[in-house]
Amino acid sequence: MPRPRLGLATLAGIVGLSLPLAAQPATLERRIADFRRDLPFVESARAFVVDAARRADSATVRETIALLDERRRGESPAWLSGYERLALLVALPATDVVEDSSAISRLLAAASTESGVGPFADEHAESLRELIRTSAQRIAARYDEGGPSDEDRRFLNLLLNHLHLRGLRGRGDLGARAESFASAYDGSWRAAVVRASIIGVYREDRFGMAFSAGYRSANVLGDASEAIDAAYGATLAGEAYYDALTVILELNVGVAHAPSPFVAGGVVWPSGDLPMLAGSVVGGYEARFGRWAITPLAGLAMHSLRTEPTDERDEPLRTGLRGGFDVGAMVGYRIAFDVGTHVDLRTRAGASIMSMSGYDERLNGTLLYVQAGFALVYRPYAPGGG
Repeated sequence: MPRPRLGLATLAGIVGLSLPLAAQPATLERRIADFRRDLPFVESARAFVVDAARRADSATVRETIALLDERRRGESPAWLSGYERLALLVALPATDVVEDSSAISRLLAAASTESGVGPFADEHAESLRELIRTSAQRIAARYDEGGPSDEDRRFLNLLLNHLHLRGLRGRGDLGARAESFASAYDGSWRAAVVRASIIGVYREDRFGMAFSAGYRSANVLGDASEAIDAAYGATLAGEAYYDALTVILELNVGVAHAPSPFVAGGVVWPSGDLPMLAGSVVGGYEARFGRWAITPLAGLAMHSLRTEPTDERDEPLRTGLRGGFDVGAMVGYRIAFDVGTHVDLRTRAGASIMSMSGYDERLNGTLLYVQAGFALVYRPYAPGGG
């Protein structure tokens, strides 16, 4: 049975070309407005066309797209993303767009420019992705009724997977299959489309964040080494990423070891483990090599020492928070899951310069530290990396 074919006006309207609009029934506007009364008209229309595509109501999808395109002609941003236009057209019973080199190239190019936002950035686009995922076999079977060639069939399969697959492993497998297709049909317009729009880098999004925890051990140099010889304790940190730029806000909670009593601030401090609080705000630039990454870091640090209350002294001794500097480097090994949060195994080494001259110059010094831990990193993978 031959596949139904799209008329020129229908195809051009969905792809985004400007053609005169036939009169639309007023009832269509009312149906759109009533579909999601909790949403603005345009957002209700986006949900409306997804629902119509789910019901395979091609006429309603095409009429709605034509109506909104005419009403919003020249407005920015477009009411439908390039991804949504492409997914809607592929999901419809009439799939002639798959055989139209100009239309499919235009739609794929429009969708690829949106990778910074992500093709599944809101509920409407996510609903379309899920529709393509659950309907892929039905769409392919319907397409097969027209007796497509092996090249046609493989191209449609790549396109369907491109529209719904997410995650590092899924996209990696799709890339390999797309490379195989382009090699098998080298010279065809479909191979050119695949090379331009489906084969591509699938990497981390530009923005990300992480929570990390670990343990730090440090030796003390400088004047402070005459009072304390080591420091150690837990570290907690929040991290933010933009491209390769990294900013870390870290808190260190632990103790500094004093081998013997010492005088600072005009009073005698006891020997033993003294509670120590430190923190830093550092920035750096990540150099990534596959799963490995190294990030040089530099920024500001804060340090404080105190004693525990004793029977002889109800009020503990305190240095107060004193400013300093932190320089170092962090090495991480990424355990990348298919989607969602990744795990980084971390080591970091550096020098944290204490400047406690405001309390007593004898506590000025440098902590040479090494720390190890892990981080939970939320940084989604996206085509083109955004």
